[in-house]
Amino acid sequence: MSSLPILLYLSASLVVGLLFSVKRDKSAADYFYAGENAGAITLGSSLVLSNILRYQIVLLPLVALRSFWIAAAASIVAVVCSYRFGRPPAPGASRTAFGDSKGSDLFVVGIVFISSITIQIAGTMALADLILRNTLNLEFSTTVLLMIVFAGIYAIVGGFAAVAQTQILQLVVFFGGLVGLAILGSVPGPGRLAQSFSPLTSVTLAGGVLGLPVMSLWIWHYDRFSLQQVNSSKDAASLQRGLFIAGSVVVAALLIVLLAGNVSAGLTLSPAAHILSLVCVASLMASFAASFTSASESMAAGFLKTLNPSSPEPKLILVGRLTTAAVIALTIVMIPLVQSMGTRLIDLFVAVQACLFPPVTAIYIARLVSGPAPMAGLVPALVAGESAGVIRLLLHAYGADGSASAEAFSWILSMDVFLFAFCLFAFSLVVLYGAGVVVALRLRAAHRLT
Repeated sequence: MSSLPILLYLSASLVVGLLFSVKRDKSAADYFYAGENAGAITLGSSLVLSNILRYQIVLLPLVALRSFWIAAAASIVAVVCSYRFGRPPAPGASRTAFGDSKGSDLFVVGIVFISSITIQIAGTMALADLILRNTLNLEFSTTVLLMIVFAGIYAIVGGFAAVAQTQILQLVVFFGGLVGLAILGSVPGPGRLAQSFSPLTSVTLAGGVLGLPVMSLWIWHYDRFSLQQVNSSKDAASLQRGLFIAGSVVVAALLIVLLAGNVSAGLTLSPAAHILSLVCVASLMASFAASFTSASESMAAGFLKTLNPSSPEPKLILVGRLTTAAVIALTIVMIPLVQSMGTRLIDLFVAVQACLFPPVTAIYIARLVSGPAPMAGLVPALVAGESAGVIRLLLHAYGADGSASAEAFSWILSMDVFLFAFCLFAFSLVVLYGAGVVVALRLRAAHRLT
C-alpha cells in the first residue's frame, strides 16, 4: 500500500495546526483552552476524536468475544445518557474536580496524568500496532513516529487551540472516509480486529451491560481530556451542541460498522485501502495530539496552578510546552516496547480504566444527581475505591495464575473487569454517602450536647 496519501494527510494536518498556532500563546487560556471561545463544531470534533480510540480499546474485549452488538447497544445508551444526564461542569465554573477540595483535585489530576502518559498512550500505540500492521499491512514504527512528531510539533507550538482545529479536519477525513467505504462496500466489520485480538480476561453479558456505561461516562465526560474541552467552550449552549454533534457521530459510526461491515472488506480494492488508511491514521493522530495537550494542561493548570495560584502565565505556558515535549519523547521511546508486548498493553489499558476511574466517576455522578457531594465522604470514597482498584490490578497482573496466595481472592479474579468497574462504582457511592451520613450524625449529636 502506498504511503503517499498518508504523508499528504500528515502534512495537511501540520499546516492547519501551525496556521492556528499563530498568536495563540498570549495567555494560558489561549494555550490550554483555545481562548475559552470554542464553538459547537470544534467541541464536537474534539470530543469525538480525543476519545473515540480510547473507547474502541475499551470495546475490544467485547468485540473479540463476538459481543459487538451488545457493546454497540450499551454504547448508544451510554452516549444518550451522557448527553441527557451526564453533563460536565458548565464553562466558567471552577476547574477543580471537587469544588474547594484541593487535595482531592490534586489526587485525581495525579492518577489521570500518570495513566495518560503511560497506560493510555501505550494502549493507543498498541491499538495502532494492531491496526497498522495487521489490518492495513503498513510499517508500524515509521508511520507512528511520523504521526507522533507531526502532532507533537503543532501541539507544542499552538497548544489545545491548534489541536482542536486540526481535529475538525480529522473528523471530516474520519467520518467522510467511513461513508466512502460504506458506498464502496468496504467497511471493515467488527470481527476484523477480533481476528487479531485475544483478550486475556473474559467479559460477561452482565459486565458489558453494567460496566460499559460507567466506563463510558468517564471517557466521554469526566477525565482530564474532556474537562479541557469543556473549559474551552465559549458558552453552555455551544457545549450542549458540541455534545450532541459528538454523540451523533459516534452513533452514526457504530451503525455504519454494524450495518455495512464486512470481515473481508477493505484491503482488496486499492481506493478503499487508501481511504481506510486515512480513516485510521486520522483517528490515531487525533488521539495522540489530545494525549499530549491533556498531559500539558494537567501538569501546568492542574498541578502547578493548584499548588501556586499566583504562577505567572508565561511560566504556565513554558511548563506546558516542556511537559508536551517530555511526553512526546516518552511516547517515541515506547515504540519498541509496544512492538514487543502487543495486545497485553490493551488488556492492561482496559484494566486500568476499570480499576482506577470508577470511584472518581461515582463522585461526579453524585454531584450531578444531588448537588455537592458530602465533603466528609470524598477522601474515604477515593481512598477506599482506589485501594480496591489497585488491589484488583495487582491481582490481575500477578495473581491470575491461580496460585495458592490468590485463592482467597478468587472471587475477585473470577469477576471480569467490566463487572468489577460497576461494583467499584457502587462501592464508592456507598462509602461516599455512608461516611457523609456518619459525620452528619456525629455533628448533630455534638450539637445537642452543646
